[in-house]
Amino acid sequence: MSKIALALALSAIALLQAPAIAAAQPIRQSCTGVLISTANGYQLKPDANSDLWCDAYLSDQFVSKEAIRRVLHACKVGDRCRIAGMARGPGVFFWTQISSVSAAPAQ
Repeated sequence: MSKIALALALSAIALLQAPAIAAAQPIRQSCTGVLISTANGYQLKPDANSDLWCDAYLSDQFVSKEAIRRVLHACKVGDRCRIAGMARGPGVFFWTQISSVSAAPAQ
């Protein structure tokens, strides 16, 4: 195999593995969307063109109950909300830290 073909093959493998590696690490994000209630707690129904994991779940299994209270104090279910913090996956993503939360203006 030529050096160029080998380099291309290794680059392709690295690109395929990148999302899995990134997903295992905490992801800092800031997201705006409508707060909804789910069987797993709460979740943002993110605005169009939001970051990939803005629909992460907000559950007391992964973040403190105080953080959830802060979110619910700032935003009611059905309202637009802006949440910033850390989320973690892979697969299904959950918020693990809430840095800030505020009501977002209607679109």
